[in-house]
Amino acid sequence: MKNILTGLIAILTLMVSSISFAQISQGGVPYSFTNSIQFQNKSAATLTLQNPDLNVLAAEDEINDPRQKYRVGVNLPVNLNVNNSGQWQNLSNGG
Repeated sequence: MKNILTGLIAILTLMVSSISFAQISQGGVPYSFTNSIQFQNKSAATLTLQNPDLNVLAAEDEINDPRQKYRVGVNLPVNLNVNNSGQWQNLSNGG
């Protein structure tokens, strides 16, 4: 009986998942696929961050997990957001 119930649940799950969708399609294509966008300022601003102290990171690695060989990345604090960084540009169509 347990095998029949398990099989029935598996079949119902497959039936429900085959008719469900994760995203509702609204149609259309992104604006940049059909129109060329002319940028007013072709140079991008750059920001140089201070290099992290590798000796401090190595000491942290020894404390946290001495078997770990490589650290993939380091979080560096920055204060960047859409209001104080980058450049807004209004397109001719109002976009």
